[in-house]
Parts: sequence; C-alpha cells; structure tokens
Amino acid sequence: MESTCRIIKLRNTDPNAYEGSEKILEALASKVRLAILDLMIQYDEVCTCELVPALNLSQPTITVHLNKLYDAGIIEKREIKKFTFYHIRPEYKELVETAIRLDKT
Repeated sequence: MESTCRIIKLRNTDPNAYEGSEKILEALASKVRLAILDLMIQYDEVCTCELVPALNLSQPTITVHLNKLYDAGIIEKREIKKFTFYHIRPEYKELVETAIRLDKT
C-alpha cells in the first residue's frame, strides 16, 4: 500500500468567512448556556427570574450567559414591564437540540 500524498490544489478559503459560525459555536460551548437552552427547549420561553432558582446561579451570572446567547443570535427576548423572557430562535432549535444531545448519546 502506497502512502504518498497526492498533490492537489485546494480551493482558497478565507477563515474570516466562518466568523458567524465561530460566534455561534462559542456561545454553545458552555455547560451553563446549554442548561439554559435545555430549559428553553422544555418550556419554550423562560424568564431570567425563573432561571436563577432552576440553575442555582446569581441573576448577574445568568444575565451574562443570556447575553452571550443573544449576541450570537441564538435566542430572542421580549420584555414585559421589568421581566425579560427568552426563547430559542426557530432556525437554531435543531442545532441546539443536537448540541444538548451530544453527551447523551
């Protein structure tokens, strides 16, 4: 069996073209954010005040994680008076479900 490299010209690829994907994957690369997303899948929409006791974390910590998911475009929010409710954007639901299942397979 011959083990030589066949020389082929690969297409040019600009790594900057993957910035959006990188941002999304970085946002998913946190056990806390995955837990938040898992709760969003189960309950469709969650309020920050509901996440604090569910995850046993402080409100500022929860907010930092929610902002990372929001900035990546994975979740949307709606505000009612002093409450902010979050849900997964429909186009990311399948990706999020797959990410959550990675350690359960």
